[in-house]
Amino acid sequence: MTEYGTELREGELMFSADYSIRNPGPAAVEYKIRFSFSGPDFVDMRWATRTVKAGKTATGSVSMPWPSHLETSEVKVAEVLETLL
Repeated sequence: MTEYGTELREGELMFSADYSIRNPGPAAVEYKIRFSFSGPDFVDMRWATRTVKAGKTATGSVSMPWPSHLETSEVKVAEVLETLL
């Protein structure tokens, strides 16, 4: 992840994370990345899917609505699945 935090979008509080993923291999890969958004007494998961060409880096963002009464804590990559294309 390159950055994460909360922001107000169209009147709704969102917890978002920007990420980059590099494919060092010789063929394109589809990556499915599971992100864990957590705060005190709260955890939720979101998936992002990106296809990355051989030797390239892709960037993206994943977000979710965040209850305004909860403090934000962190976002972690919980799982990465790879499928060669």
